[in-house]
Amino acid sequence: MLDVSVKVSLGNFQLTVEQQFSGAGVTAIFGPSGCGKSTLLKTIAGVISKAEGHITWREQPWLNDSKMRKPEYRRLALVFQKAHLFETQTVQQNLLYGLPKNRAAAISEQDVVAILSLQDLLNRMPSQLSGGQQQRVALGRALLSQPELLLLDEPMNGLDNKAKRNIMRYLKQIQQRFNLPIIVVTHHVDEVVHLADNLLEVNLTAVTV
Repeated sequence: MLDVSVKVSLGNFQLTVEQQFSGAGVTAIFGPSGCGKSTLLKTIAGVISKAEGHITWREQPWLNDSKMRKPEYRRLALVFQKAHLFETQTVQQNLLYGLPKNRAAAISEQDVVAILSLQDLLNRMPSQLSGGQQQRVALGRALLSQPELLLLDEPMNGLDNKAKRNIMRYLKQIQQRFNLPIIVVTHHVDEVVHLADNLLEVNLTAVTV
């Protein structure tokens, strides 16, 4: 369970959220562009430090009145619209960058390569990949960081229909294979229909179910 009760003020923009997110399945944060979906996701991840209130994940305090846990200690992974791969490293090197150095890996490189169909891409450079392929590598790198929670900020935005369908299929397989809770930001109804087990709708000042 992810318990979020926060207020974020960025200039004239204000987002107030009081919501409990499911600790299982895929939750879609849905709403039009500019309504605060990505702000909410980044606040959960700890990327935005100006939030007030509290965030608790599985009884672990990530944010409260006295302190904020740094993103790297939240056991989550955040994937953006742009893959942000290392351009001078191969696909395999990009994937392995996600592996933690100080703990055992429950999700292996072999698991990730198989479920995301990356076998034929391992020796390629990012510049040799399509947008959909790059996003698959970004997802793989995120999974290899061994997250307890996967956050996705419009990961299919800008992809063609075929690549988009593929990513949605891979996301469902990832959730089912690793029993990994996923929160995905989107403003596309079809993504909600095909992916979401739970839905939150965001407007400029609040979240409503």
